[in-house]
Amino acid sequence: GLLRDVTIALSVGYVNIVSSSTKTDAGVARMHFEFEIASPDHLDVVVRTLRAIGGVYDVIMSSPAS
Repeated sequence: GLLRDVTIALSVGYVNIVSSSTKTDAGVARMHFEFEIASPDHLDVVVRTLRAIGGVYDVIMSSPAS
């Protein structure tokens, strides 16, 4: 249900998911999402929303590959 919860949160937050991948090992899921957002301020809201989901332990942001 965690993948569902995360994708719903992104969708409700008007985030356009460009790509995603999920790997699970020893009961820990690592999810990688590339998405488009309206502004840097919007990113702060999205991160706070994701961190509030039960089962999400951390949200790490990285710059897009060039």
